[in-house]
Amino acid sequence: MKTSESLTINTRALASWSCATLLALLALLPPQALARDAARDLSRMIGYTIVAAGTVKEATSARDGGTLIILDTGAIFKITDPILPPLPLTDAVLFAKPPSKEILEKFGGKLPAVQLNLYKLLIDNEAHDATIVRQ
Repeated sequence: MKTSESLTINTRALASWSCATLLALLALLPPQALARDAARDLSRMIGYTIVAAGTVKEATSARDGGTLIILDTGAIFKITDPILPPLPLTDAVLFAKPPSKEILEKFGGKLPAVQLNLYKLLIDNEAHDATIVRQ
């Protein structure tokens, strides 16, 4: 019993040391490095517009792979990227990008505009490619 108690104490000490080390390393990063990361992330959103927002009601695995994100608005999105299921009440923002001229020429009259747009769902400060399952 004494061995398991000391193991628990050592594991806790290691966990707190790792967290403290990580915080110290983050504090050493120059603000310019963080700004470069933000600029790089935002450059991926060129052409997208915020079209909706809500909170995550539920996240579940899709039958054919990926994750279904159900928002409090009733909208359902499918994300195929690997993602840790977000917690309920996590904020989510939907971005849309209109289709290119080539896509419009090819599918313009055949599919609704909702299916032609490109979508990204921002959850936990990460943007994921998304498709609308239900609006």
